[in-house]
Formats: sequence, structure tokens, C-alpha cells
Amino acid sequence: MAIRVLDKDTADKIAAGEVITDPTAVIKELIENSLDAHSTRIDIDVVDGGKKSMTITDNGDGILVDEVYLAFDRHATSKINKLDDLNELTSLGFRGEALSSIAAISKITMKTMSRQENIGSLVKLCGEQRQVQKRSFSRGTSIRVEDLFYNIPARLKHMKKGNDLSKDIIQLVENLALSHPNVSFSLNVDGRHTIRTPGDNNLHNCIFSIFGNEFGNNVIDIKYENKPLLITGYIGKPSYTRNNRKHQYIFINNRFVQDNKIAKAIEEAYENMIMINQHPVFILNISIPPHMLDVNVHPSKTKIKILNESLVLLLIKDGIKKKVRESSSVNISHQIKNNTAQILLDEYVQEKITPITSYSTNTIVTQTQTQTQTQTQTQTQTQNPKQVNKNVNPKDEQIISKFQSNLDISKDVSKILQDFNDTTYIGQIFFTYILFEGKDFILIVDQHAAHERILFEDITIKVKNGSMVTQQIIPVNIKLSPSEYQLLISNQQLFYKVGFELEEFGDNTICIRGVPIFLNKTQDHKLLIDIIEDIDTKIDSSNIAKFEEMIIRSSCKKAIKANEKLSYKEIDSLIEQLTLCDYPYTCPHGRPTYVRMTKNEFEKKFKRI
Repeated sequence: MAIRVLDKDTADKIAAGEVITDPTAVIKELIENSLDAHSTRIDIDVVDGGKKSMTITDNGDGILVDEVYLAFDRHATSKINKLDDLNELTSLGFRGEALSSIAAISKITMKTMSRQENIGSLVKLCGEQRQVQKRSFSRGTSIRVEDLFYNIPARLKHMKKGNDLSKDIIQLVENLALSHPNVSFSLNVDGRHTIRTPGDNNLHNCIFSIFGNEFGNNVIDIKYENKPLLITGYIGKPSYTRNNRKHQYIFINNRFVQDNKIAKAIEEAYENMIMINQHPVFILNISIPPHMLDVNVHPSKTKIKILNESLVLLLIKDGIKKKVRESSSVNISHQIKNNTAQILLDEYVQEKITPITSYSTNTIVTQTQTQTQTQTQTQTQTQNPKQVNKNVNPKDEQIISKFQSNLDISKDVSKILQDFNDTTYIGQIFFTYILFEGKDFILIVDQHAAHERILFEDITIKVKNGSMVTQQIIPVNIKLSPSEYQLLISNQQLFYKVGFELEEFGDNTICIRGVPIFLNKTQDHKLLIDIIEDIDTKIDSSNIAKFEEMIIRSSCKKAIKANEKLSYKEIDSLIEQLTLCDYPYTCPHGRPTYVRMTKNEFEKKFKRI
């Protein structure tokens, strides 16, 4: 083929596609221009995820009448003058491509008036057509972008749905608002108020306005300086964690960035303070001299390169770690390690529970097997005296005494048996925790976490062995949303393995004819709905093993709940089944099933030692 130079219109559209990938990219570029123009108020209005229209209005510097034409030319910018300026970049935008790229693939109406003039400009652009009129407006700039990609059908065809685009835009505005608490942001989506921040330069108030009271009350402020680094913002208390990294915000010089190395350094600062598979929340701005940064790595400018990166990461980790240790009121920390079922107790007590050394990963040990193993041990059994709580009804003494019965303790027997041996049942606290007292320690059992572990192992083994029991019920028809219906039908065999008997009934409706039995209890058909709602529809369901595990984990939500009063018989059964689990120390989600606290620790609390 012959080599040819593309015409200007084609070249401009290709270049625009590199900068503007969707409505979110448009809004990002326009808001960054507003911020660079020293705006203190920015209003965003979006219709149909931005596909129909998006309007950004600010009270910033505005554009001079004589410079309006230049604003939409490629590489026209007020941010830099020469290449060396990139080494000391302080603005969010700088390449001079945003307005030109947006204009090449949409219809634009701009109203602007500079603070320096008493007359403004009305600009309308559509393709090669430009109309400019002198008008009087409020100080600042308002840009309305309509019909994005109207002249690039291929790009328009593959855009996301409006609801999905709106979610992306909401996330973007959250990022920008959190990085600029001195600016009041307002976002309306399809006429519905979504975000409004005070703009009073108080980040904590901004956090409250976006995430609400629970989040705002569980973060602590940080200001740490170790030149050339300055860290400011808020970090979550060790007791307030999430099972994903959604609420981790990193800003470099007030620019939102996505940097896994920085995020990892911050998480490592919480080591031994939070449970495994849990993640801290944080909203941090890291100030670094501009000459140490390269923000021109990616068109979205969310990727950066840092000079002396290793040193910077070390300083970040050190600063966060000091603040976490200083402010933490958590005296018992846990670290649950995969495949070892090990729990580390309070650091300052330095008391550890020995990891399990022998477990079958495929079969739950039955009580009979445990007894047989015990009888074949060569260790001498020692009879321990019964310990009876005087507050317990005598008729329950037989049940409670099981916890004090002698056990053959060997290296191959679960450490959990050692913990519960020689303890006295005290009672149930807040209808959520079960308390046992030993000679110089207590055990506090989380009844929900313990029952979840029992359920998880029971269901997992039966699913893998194909031995899950299904109870036939009177058929129940349930109509689902299209996405839920597709998720269920596409993975019908997996739900069948868990114990559900289903049929397609048309019109996004399923017929439930059978439900699983967990621990000899027939489940309600509503469990299926709970599972579907609990599963993220965006998960890669092609990963059968992972998807199956997620279904099983969700099924465990039918475990004994907190705030549920248990009888002595139920408590007895719960502890007995927990001691037979392969991994009894945590629930399927990583939370401890029980905590061991020493008498020494209590005496320290009360300043006795």
C-alpha cells in the first residue's frame, strides 16, 4: 500500500480518541481546567451518563475575548511555555489537547467571561463550524458538551450504558472533590442531586458530605513531614477496614493517581493491626517536589513516575506506621495467615497461639475419627476436676462439663482443643459473644463467625463430594432482573451443586423446586435471592472454582446471627463442631472465631501491674 498523509480532520479525530475515551474523560479534562483557573465552585450536570450532554460550570478566571479562538486549537495552553516547564509542573492540565480533542468529536457551547473584562464570549462549535459572539455573563466559564462521538460511529457503538457511565463520573467527581476540599463541588445526574461538598477547605467535612457519618467518624487525621515528603489527610482506624480497596484514595500534589506500590506501602504500615483479607481506608495527599515527578506517563495522567521511588515508599510507610501506632486504641490485634490457621494475639503481651501442624484439607474430621485418634495415642491421660459455674442451672451441668472433660493433648491435636480444655462456661454477652473462663485466661467466641466457619466447611466438603442434600419444596416462581437472571442461568449447574433445584420459566423468571439442607436444617428459598444479591455480577464467572467458592461463602450468611440468644445445648453443639473444623480460628471472611485474653492483660488494663 502507498504511504499517505492523513487529512487534518481524520488525524484530529484519531488524536482526540487517544485523549477522550468516554464522557468521564471529558468531564475530567474540563474540571481540571476549572481547577487550574482558580475556581472555588464547580457545578456538573450529566444526562444519560454524559452521552446526551454534560455541562461544567465554574467561577474561575474565565477566558479573555481575544483568546477564545486559541482555546480550541491543538497544543494551545496557558499552563506551560517551554519543555523545561514540565520539570516544575504544578497545574493539573498542561498539554493543550483537551478542548481541541473534545471539539473534534462533539458539539460544544461555551460561555465565558474573564475577571479582567466586562464582556464575555459565547462560542458554538460543531465540526469545522465556529460561531463566536460577545455577550455578558457571570465571571467564569460554562461548557456544555453534547452528542459525544456523534461523528465516530464505531466509538459511539461501543460506549457503556448510561448507568455505568454515571457511576464512573460519580467516582471521578469524588476523587476530585477529595483532592480539592477548598472547592465546592455539585453533581447532578439525570436531574438527581448526587454529590455536594462544602468547599470550606476542611477535608474532614468533605469526607462527611461524600461518605457519611460512619466513615467520617472512623478516620483519623495525619500530618507527617520527612523532607522532601509531606503526607496529609485521613487514615482509617485499624478497627475500621473493608474487604476491598474501593475506599483508598491517593493524591500526589492534589492529583489523583493509581499507584499499587504506594497503596501496598500504606497497607504494610497496618501490618499486625488488621485482619488478613481486610484493607484499610485512607484519603491521603502526598506532596513531593515537582521535579521528582513525571505525570506525563499516560494520557489520563493517573499514572506517575517518581524519582528515588524506593526512598519515597519507605518514608510513606514509616509515616503512616507511626500514626497508626500512636492513635490506635486497639489492644488486641490479629493476623490470620492463610494455610496455617494461625492467630497472633495482642502484640504487647507477645502471646501466640501455636499454628496447626496437621490438617486434612479435604475432609472434616468427625467426632468418631477424633476419638479413635485419641485412643491410639501413647500419651497418658490425666483426669481434671470439673469446674461448675454456680450461676448455671444444675440441669445444664452435664452439658457444660463437656468443656472441662479431659482431652488427650498431642502435637497432632488442634490447638483449639487445648484452649477450650479446662474452661468454665460463663455466659453469653450481648447475645453475640460466648464467654469461657480458664485458670489464667478467658475465651470470647463470636457465635456468628464460629457458625459461619462450621457451615463453610460443611458445605464445601459436600459440594466437592457431590453429596449436598436437597429438600423438595412447593414450587416457587421468582422474577429476577435481566442481569441476575443471566447470572443464574449461566451458572445453573453450580447452584445445583450447592443444593438448589431450578427451572427456567421465561420472562426472567425461575422456578425453585428444591433448596439445600445445611446442618440438618432446610433452607428457605429466599437464600437463593440473598446469594444472587451478594455476588458481584462483574465477577469473572468463567473462573469456576472462584465463583463456586463465592456462592458457598454467600450461603454461609444463614449462620447464627449476632443478637441471637442461644441455649446451653446450642452453645455446646456450636463449640463441639468448631473444634472439629479444619480451620477453626477464622470465619470464611477472615474474622476471628474467638479471642484469647490473659489474666495478665486484664491486670495491666486495671493498672495492677
